[in-house]
Amino acid sequence: MNYEKVIFVDLETSGFLPEIQEIIQVSAIDTVTGDSFNEYVKFKASNANPKALEMNSYNEDIWAEKAISQSRAFYNFQDWLSKRLYYTRTRKDGNEFQTAVLAGHNIEKFDILFLREWECRFSDKLNIDYVCYDTLQLARWILPELHSHSLESLCNYYEIETKSLHDSLKDTLVNIDIAYRILEEIGRKPKWHPCLISKK
Repeated sequence: MNYEKVIFVDLETSGFLPEIQEIIQVSAIDTVTGDSFNEYVKFKASNANPKALEMNSYNEDIWAEKAISQSRAFYNFQDWLSKRLYYTRTRKDGNEFQTAVLAGHNIEKFDILFLREWECRFSDKLNIDYVCYDTLQLARWILPELHSHSLESLCNYYEIETKSLHDSLKDTLVNIDIAYRILEEIGRKPKWHPCLISKK
């Protein structure tokens, strides 16, 4: 397996506890085709953390107009991912299966937990791999001199222009740009779709 055929993912959520709070926006970009996925998702306001909504630039009017149900968002995302199962795995019984490999910033300790909770809630499979690429860990490894490895800090370091973060689709695009530049620095420039590579 390598990082040539990965799906970058970012979520906005109504809080920090996947057992209680919910996904409110889910975005993903396929590095092979450049295609993107983006859905705003309805959530229980009574369970939301106000600080999380403020951080995510939650806009009641946008969600009222565009948000769909949790179940519909899950199955839409599942359908989108099902066309991007680029890797083959082997089960313990010897049978092979196809899976999508995800990448994201702090994905291992945040996004993947909410996605797994989605799977449990709707009793279905997203066909996502337990192995994922975390650009937060990559940045900490390659750029230890930085005091912070947040997306904002990495944007400043690489002089990447961004008008606003904490919109999951915008964050995903920024994350791809950052990941590409880090990999380029260590001589591992990936062959991602040209539309995803910014002109420096």
